Amino acid sequence: MDPAEQQKIAKCLRAAGLPVPSFTPRPSRAPGEAPPTPGQNRGGGEFADPKVRAALQGCGITLPTRQPRAGGGSGGATAAA
Repeated sequence: MDPAEQQKIAKCLRAAGLPVPSFTPRPSRAPGEAPPTPGQNRGGGEFADPKVRAALQGCGITLPTRQPRAGGGSGGATAAA
């Protein structure tokens, strides 16, 4: 998330009287370290709060959503012969 967007989010949440999350980058894994299990340390929990989402929406801020993984598509069209 770019710094300008972080500032807009922080200003909006402060105006709503809500806590501002720390925008620290997530740590990278060490070589050979297993990835986190699903649901573990995924971050973004602050933005799951309905009060936070409502405040951001009121400020006209739309949070990005995760893009689907490559190869996990929705069964795109195939060419017929």
